[in-house]
Amino acid sequence: MSKSRRTRGIAAAMAIGLLAAACGGGGSGGSKGETGSAPTDEGTPEAGGQVIYALESETNAGWCLPESQLAISGIQVARSIYDTLVQPDENDEMVPMLAESVEPNDTYDEWTLKIRQGVKFHDGSALTAEVVKNNLDAYRGQYEGRKPLLFVFVLDNIDTVEATDASTVVITTKTPWPALPSALYNNCLLYTSPSPRDRTRHRMPSSA
Repeated sequence: MSKSRRTRGIAAAMAIGLLAAACGGGGSGGSKGETGSAPTDEGTPEAGGQVIYALESETNAGWCLPESQLAISGIQVARSIYDTLVQPDENDEMVPMLAESVEPNDTYDEWTLKIRQGVKFHDGSALTAEVVKNNLDAYRGQYEGRKPLLFVFVLDNIDTVEATDASTVVITTKTPWPALPSALYNNCLLYTSPSPRDRTRHRMPSSA
């Protein structure tokens, strides 16, 4: 038998052996890849602990939101802490959140916001129309002691913000602004109570 024919015969025998091994059963002991059955006792959940979540960058200028410059990672954190007057629904339409209603006039240059009752900051102080006005003024550079870095330009079309009673805020704009609710959602998080002057008084609204 020539060397080449002998080599082909050995190769064929090895191929048949490998095929047989692949088609054979794993035996009563199971395959080596098995990790065993899942535990039947999962234990009792306990409150507490911590979750460490990695972000791609730090946020500068702290968490005084009108004066912050939030990258995407900072926005992620802020939206997990602070709340908005409106929020998008499943159809990406803006619907009230901390506001109970947001209604424009016929020409979209005056908006009336009714603030939801029973909402408190975590220190127990109430969310009122005056708090909303102060925050909006801080964002647009109209509140003493706050110097916004970005939002003053985004909200430049707002002319006045007035708290007409304890639960009503009226926003007038320089030109008609049908997209004002979207601007409030994307740029304004209610972040402090009762005024945005003191950096140490950042609070999170929550339902009472």
